[in-house]
Formats: sequence, C-alpha cells, structure tokens
Amino acid sequence: MKKVKILITYGPSLEEEKVLEKTLKIVDGVRFNFSHTTDEGLKKGVLAIRKIEKKLGKYITLLADTKGFELRTSNKKPIEIKSSVVLNLIKDIGVNHPAALKKIKKGQLVLIDDGKIKARVIDDNFNIKFIKGGTILLKRKINLPNLTIEEKSLRRENLRDFKKIAQYRFDIVALSFVRSGKDIEEARKIFSKYKYFPRVIAKIEHGLAVKNKEKIIEKSDGVMMARGDLALEVSFEKVPILQKKIVEMTKKENKLAIIATQMLESMIESLMPTRAEISDVANAVLDGADCLMLSAETSIGKYPLESIKTMEKIITATEKELEIKKFDLDLKDPKNLIIKNSIEISEKLSIPILAPTFFGETPFKLSSLKPKNLIYAVSRNLDTLRYLNLFFGIKPVLFKGKGFLINKLEKTKEELGLRKCLLVFKYPSNKKKNIVTFSISLAF
Repeated sequence: MKKVKILITYGPSLEEEKVLEKTLKIVDGVRFNFSHTTDEGLKKGVLAIRKIEKKLGKYITLLADTKGFELRTSNKKPIEIKSSVVLNLIKDIGVNHPAALKKIKKGQLVLIDDGKIKARVIDDNFNIKFIKGGTILLKRKINLPNLTIEEKSLRRENLRDFKKIAQYRFDIVALSFVRSGKDIEEARKIFSKYKYFPRVIAKIEHGLAVKNKEKIIEKSDGVMMARGDLALEVSFEKVPILQKKIVEMTKKENKLAIIATQMLESMIESLMPTRAEISDVANAVLDGADCLMLSAETSIGKYPLESIKTMEKIITATEKELEIKKFDLDLKDPKNLIIKNSIEISEKLSIPILAPTFFGETPFKLSSLKPKNLIYAVSRNLDTLRYLNLFFGIKPVLFKGKGFLINKLEKTKEELGLRKCLLVFKYPSNKKKNIVTFSISLAF
C-alpha cells in the first residue's frame, strides 16, 4: 500500500459514475475547485462521492478550493494577439478588478493565462506591448510578478461560496491567495457563523505568502504548494527550493503538506507522462509531502484514470526504493521521545502501529517521522479521521465502541486483520497536576 496519498480534482472527466468509482478505489481525496464548480456540478459530485465512499467502505476526504482574490481578463470574446502589438489592458482587454491596478508602473511584466501570453507595461495609462502573442480566451488569469496588490484575500463574491462549502460540510478548506495568517483567522470566523469548523489549509501561491510563511503555517492546519501561480509570482527557478523549505517547515509543525499543480500536465492529452514529470512526482515524494494532487489531469483530461494509476506507480516505486525525508521531533519534549522510540520498536519488529486518538496529535507526529509500517489512527471523531486520511502512512479507522480502545483491542485487531501491532496512545491530560501519560504496548 502506498503511503503518500493522492488528491484528485473533480470535473467533467469524472462525472460518469463508473469512471468515478474506479478512481475512488485508488485515491484518498477529491478537490472541488470553486473557481470552476457550478451549483449543479457541486451537488452531483458530492452526493456521488459520498455514495461510492460508503459502497467502497473507505474514507474519501473532500477538499474545497476557494476562489480567493485573483485578477482575470473580462473580455467578452476571444482576442487574437500578435507579438509587438500594443493594446490597453483595461479598455481593449478588460480586467475584473481594474482598481487593483493602481500600483502598476511602466516596465511591469504582465502574464496572461499562466504565462502563455506575455506583455510589458509601456506607460502610465495601462498600455501594454505584447512580447508573446496568442489567443486570450475568456476569464484568463493575469499575474503581475513581484507586484504587491493590496487587496483582501477574502472578498464579497468569494464569501458566497463559503455558505455552500459549509452546507456540504467539506472536510478541508484550501484558501487561495493567502497573504498572511490573518486570512486564515478571518476564514475560520466566517465558517464559525455556520457552526462549521473545518480544517483550513493555506495555498502558497503568492509572493506575500512566501514572505509570511512562518505565520501562515502557524495559523493554518497545513499548506498546499500551488506551484503554477507561485512560479509566476516569484522567479520560477526558486520554486523547487521553496517547495522543499515549505514542506519541511510544515512537517516540523506536524501539519498537512500537499504538493500541487502540473504534476502530470502532459497526461491531459497524452497517455504517457514526460520523463520530467515522472521525476517531479518522485521528488515530491522524497521531499516528504503527505499528499500529491492532480488538477486538470482528472477534471478535464482525456485520461483521468490512467493519470491516477501513473501517479500511484511512481509513488509506490519511489517509496520502495529510496529514503524519504523524515522530520525530527523536538526530543526535549519527553512525549516526542516516546513517539520516536515507538517508531524504532515498530520497525525492528516489523509491525504496524495502532494509535487511538481524538484530535489526531499522536498520529500527526508519528506520520512526520515517515515510518516504514502503517499507522492505524483509531478515533470516534469522524472529522479528525477525514483530515488524517491525507497524511503520510495513516489508515483512518472509526472506533464505534464505548470506553477506551484498550478494552476492545482484540476485536479491533480482528476487524483490521492484524495478528500483532504496537499500541501507542496518550491518556487525557490532568492539567491541574500537570500530568500527561503516554503508553506503548505490544499487542500479540
């Protein structure tokens, strides 16, 4: 069984129930991109996934990817552009938030449609000269590298989606174009109005997100490295280095690390990935990511199932043959020392770990150490299990019994098909006496 998890994006390519079921047998989570999701598609997709999830008897984590603030063209019809042509960015092409361009200056690079079309500002009246032409389709994304636009990440039009996200009770919410830790706090407050408290992760895709990464990681439940936009916001050659650094920072906090964007991009149209894409997926595994994400490959691509199977093969082969980056815990904390020792015992005895939990703290830490054996996270808390489902090496298990797991240990082992395991768990803390009790037990 692969330990790095796979997150896919829902879309037209997965609408047929038979195709969806085949993909859900392999993957661990499904992303809904609210920049493109319709109300009808959202309802149909969520209901279909939950139905198949029940049939398969496994957890499928649902992730809502919010729109966030972004600049897009507002042209009413496609525009054919040739190199060296001069047009007005606002009048001739159109921008959805023209007021946000007030800081733009002569010489500013303008990237349209993920950099497929390039231009440069030539005066103070928003006239731009195209360096690389092409066809500007409707609502194409605009990036202005190294220019900070002082706009809220959460705008009124984006907040409308929050109600829908709360309505369908998504397990994880990925906030787009996060600029600071305050964006995470603001999102949590909005969701709390609906009595909905999802895990909130930050998409790292903006220059300010890189600058404020420490605070963003502290305030969030994890990060998604959205490398497509990030490469347009910062120098593209910095992205591989940022990927490694941000994954490491996130995992040292025992939080969820997802790597996304263009992982198998060529498989949107082709049955085979490029050699560079194969290496990219393998390197993301070696960097210590919990989860890898497919975007257009599964939402609109011609070969969604083949793309998933290809990613699974690369992950499995990499895990089998190469050493994955581990993230050491602070061993000054006795609890962390016990957790590290439990991994060593598990590996010496070649047995899996059974980790009862409510909020997930112990499984998070076990996962960060990248153990060779599976971690069975057992909990009554369904929200925790669906979040844990995207972590490296964790198999979530719903505990239906009363009292402590230790009293139902034999039955739980039997249900999981385990002959022996290492039981690792923390007793509830006695804050008044400053006591925290950990237990490691061999169960044969």
